[in-house]
Amino acid sequence: MVSIILPTYNGARFLRESVRSILEQTYGNWELIIIDDSSTDETPEIIAGSVRLDSRIRTHRNQVNLRLPGALNVGMGLARGEFLTWTSDDNRYRPEALEVMASFLRDNAGVDVVYTGYSFMDDTGKITGYNSPAPPSDLPYSNVVGPSFLYRSAVAKRIGGYDESLVLVEDYDFWLRAFRLFQFKALRSDLYVYRIHSQSLSRKNDERIRLAIRKLLERYLYEQNLPKRSRALINFRLAREGSALRQGDYARSCLFKALYGYPLSLFSPKAWLAIFSCLLGHRTLERLKAALGKGHFMDRNRGTDHIA
Repeated sequence: MVSIILPTYNGARFLRESVRSILEQTYGNWELIIIDDSSTDETPEIIAGSVRLDSRIRTHRNQVNLRLPGALNVGMGLARGEFLTWTSDDNRYRPEALEVMASFLRDNAGVDVVYTGYSFMDDTGKITGYNSPAPPSDLPYSNVVGPSFLYRSAVAKRIGGYDESLVLVEDYDFWLRAFRLFQFKALRSDLYVYRIHSQSLSRKNDERIRLAIRKLLERYLYEQNLPKRSRALINFRLAREGSALRQGDYARSCLFKALYGYPLSLFSPKAWLAIFSCLLGHRTLERLKAALGKGHFMDRNRGTDHIA
């Protein structure tokens, strides 16, 4: 069975659409656990209606707002499936999403986490772009897993739940911890639709997210015995975040550490992104990428647009 956790806080606007995308799955052996994180809008009524629709849907209401990582941990404690995932109240699955990912894990015993490509949509549901998944080896640089994934319950049992002190980057931390112990695999299939809208937490908390990523990667960098390439990737990312935060000395220091520690990384596109970010400034680089038609660059963290 696939256990899907759906945490929500005042998510009435898009919640029905998100639940409908699960009801329309071609793979039928699932349970949906909706965690209402003390919503004050129409969310409880929508959840009640969803529970009446299908016996595979269960719900739990937190008496106090636990925020995303806390709500996820509650859901994981209630999950009964062999495979786990979570989704948000403003995004939706493609109909074949669970079938493709569950079949892959079932047929590939050596893989523990599978993730896929996904599309972007706007407020109205119009598709605006596509994100092809990067390889697992890039995880020290960015959260390549994205919003479309499935993993074995053994992963959560081994590494524990989400760190509730890391709001906005709780999922990235989860994957970094899992990456040390488990096998990841990327599939190019487009199995999910990720909504970008004005109320997205990543839109409203850009600087907070960057600071949280910096804190997380610095901790990962200095606490782990990492390969030289992984250490360089982290420093390139920290250089870009430092540039975005207008911390030039910090950004240049991270760039130097990356190139000095692993000179071969100079041939990596990520090295040149960091170099240009330090030379031109983050905003100039982003405008240049937009002018070149590079589309969405969702490389700072998996979208955490679904819960306050």
